[in-house]
Amino acid sequence: MAREFKQITGTITKINVPYYAEKRGLWVMMVKSNNSWVAINSRDEVKIKEYHALLEQQRSALNLNLKVQATTLEGNWLKAAEYSAGMIQQAKIADPHEMMNAVATHIKVINETKNIPTVETACDLFITKQLKRQLSHYTEKDYRRLVRELKARFGKRLVSELTSTELTAFIEELEHPVSQRARYIYLKSFMSFCGGKLNPHCEGVSWVKPGLLQWEPPKTDMHEIQVISIKY
Repeated sequence: MAREFKQITGTITKINVPYYAEKRGLWVMMVKSNNSWVAINSRDEVKIKEYHALLEQQRSALNLNLKVQATTLEGNWLKAAEYSAGMIQQAKIADPHEMMNAVATHIKVINETKNIPTVETACDLFITKQLKRQLSHYTEKDYRRLVRELKARFGKRLVSELTSTELTAFIEELEHPVSQRARYIYLKSFMSFCGGKLNPHCEGVSWVKPGLLQWEPPKTDMHEIQVISIKY
């Protein structure tokens, strides 16, 4: 559409709304660029008004240090862009830069999480590593129980999505303090593995947030053992 009109390459400081010049039978729009006025003429009302809207975008974008041109977005991409802009406006965010910041942040998250496994996959990698340690029968049994219960609870979720609240609830669903403490110990080993400790699969990037496991074992009152002597 814009190629049919004279291109405005300078700094746009003012744009007049298109008007119809009856004597000439043309639609006319005056644009001030680099301190000079340029006349844009067209017999097509729709096209000149569309070009006016585009030049207004370019002028507004200049204040934001952006380059705006006729969009090449189509279909779902255009709908997504309009929907995203609508969400920004509904949140009463006045600065359009925030929309670009949101996109940049989302792309960063995608790049950071694309190699993060699900809990199910992480459990498989963890138990494979632990079984190479020639554990005792009972320790191996405890580790297998842990990964089985983690899979049942969190399965297809990414490890990075786990929260401290969820892990605390996972520990405290066991009633006996001794059982809770045991689960905490084995879970701590799993979380260390997900954090990169002796984990060749993480490529130096932790799968979980640091300090995610925040459960504190309950205090146990210790009493001195009393020896009672019985005389016969």
